[in-house]
Amino acid sequence: MLGRNGAGKSSLIRVALGQRKADGGRAFLFGEEVWKHRTRLLERVGVVPEVPDAPPDLSSRDLLVFCCRLYPTWDGRGAEERLARFGVDPGAPFGSLSKGQKGHVSLALALAHHPDLLVLDDPTLGLDAVARKAFFEELITDLSDRGASVFLASHDLGGIEAIAERVVFLKEGRVLLDEPLESLKA
Repeated sequence: MLGRNGAGKSSLIRVALGQRKADGGRAFLFGEEVWKHRTRLLERVGVVPEVPDAPPDLSSRDLLVFCCRLYPTWDGRGAEERLARFGVDPGAPFGSLSKGQKGHVSLALALAHHPDLLVLDDPTLGLDAVARKAFFEELITDLSDRGASVFLASHDLGGIEAIAERVVFLKEGRVLLDEPLESLKA
């Protein structure tokens, strides 16, 4: 989903995840109304927010330990290996990490329970080109064999062109265009 800042991308994501009620209509996730079945449905979803957030004094290791209790399919070893590939010190307080490292921790947490759907809210905003490339390579590597779906909100068409199959353009909360990327490029 593409749109300028303020187009409604993050608001739509909050509605789709049952974090906020829709102004009109209903939101469905996996064929069920998300507001009524949020807890059960979100067990199948991994989320990387636009601004990675966690208690600043907790380390990524502490965050992994905390989150492992929430998901029966938690893969702690995989999450630790992902953090090692990203060069994130597992003992460093979250608040001391760079923006890129915080994004990598968020991605590790979002993928550790092998979600059916990964929701990314402009996850590479403010990252340098190297960190952005590493983020997307990790994403593609992890999800390519599992058949999971990715919903990515961004304002950067060039950044998602290599991974997107379908593109939705949003403006002032309204869908302007919804079509496969190949037909859009044509």
